[in-house]
Amino acid sequence: MRILLTCCLGMSTSLLVEMMNEASKKQGKDYKIWCVDQKLVDYSITQCDILLLGPQIKHAYKRFYKSYGKMIPIAMIDQQDYGLLDGEKVLEKAEQIYNEFHRNGNYIDDDTNEEEQT
Repeated sequence: MRILLTCCLGMSTSLLVEMMNEASKKQGKDYKIWCVDQKLVDYSITQCDILLLGPQIKHAYKRFYKSYGKMIPIAMIDQQDYGLLDGEKVLEKAEQIYNEFHRNGNYIDDDTNEEEQT
């Protein structure tokens, strides 16, 4: 699986990416996990299977969902998991979201306001 994370500047997110990569290697999974600034997502979107947004850019969820939500799952990273840099939990959630998206053909993040998807 190819997991793209995005945020404002990438400092904390790059640390989370490291933790997620460690967790995936420990589990014997060969995932590509990387992060880009939110302004660069448009250039990387075709290279990923799921897009995870850092909590600090929750306001951008609607834009990303409208642009790409039919192609790939778009989800917020849990604020506590993000703050704790819990790569294992974020990886597990990404897998669950990816599977749900491919089972149902859609994924709407419960952590966002319903009116944000319309």
